[in-house]
Amino acid sequence: MGYLIVFLLLFVGCESAPNPISAEAFFKRDIKITEGGKTYYGVAVLPSKSRYVLDLEFSGGLDLFTLTDCHQQISREKAGAGGIFGSRNNEIRIEYVNNFAQGTYCPIMIGGYEAVKGRHSWGFIDVQTPGETLKAEVECNGSTQTYTGVSVCQSFEGLLQRIKFGVPVTVSKQSTCEPLDSGDGKRFDFPISAGRCVYAFMEASGERRKHRLTTLGYEQILIRETRP
Repeated sequence: MGYLIVFLLLFVGCESAPNPISAEAFFKRDIKITEGGKTYYGVAVLPSKSRYVLDLEFSGGLDLFTLTDCHQQISREKAGAGGIFGSRNNEIRIEYVNNFAQGTYCPIMIGGYEAVKGRHSWGFIDVQTPGETLKAEVECNGSTQTYTGVSVCQSFEGLLQRIKFGVPVTVSKQSTCEPLDSGDGKRFDFPISAGRCVYAFMEASGERRKHRLTTLGYEQILIRETRP
């Protein structure tokens, strides 16, 4: 993480960058992610597999590419498919092997960094696990989607979101995240916290199925295009 912060700070004052960025800010995730014939924008929940072929499209050139999970960080300079002078230097294909952490909580965080123009971009991938099977309906940033076991919600910090279950559940959270309240144990309305938060839900009785929600509350959207 320290290496990335140094890299970003080198270009905060660069005159050719479209806008200065803060190394402390949490930016919107908006990388185009394609896997298994499906396309996602910024965030994705993928089925549990031992191997993934990820086609990634970034908003700027890939002077530095990073992929970080719970046990490794991959970093590559000049990583775009077209090379430094190619026409597709904002795209990359990654074969990601998940043997070490398959079946456990191990999100994938992706970053693409461009030295001169500063058109950085980010992505977040979570993976379903066999131990999390409880369905939930998530109303996030104006859209509604049903997830089985694992869900992700990205929106601007402070905006009201909702997760609903068909049965009463109990909830726990990371210590740094805001608590979730519910009148009936089934519907939780909450303002999204800044940064990344993780909530775990469990059926209050019966099969005791589980569900995990990750929220990504972005503080800024990076402007990447400038007009002459």
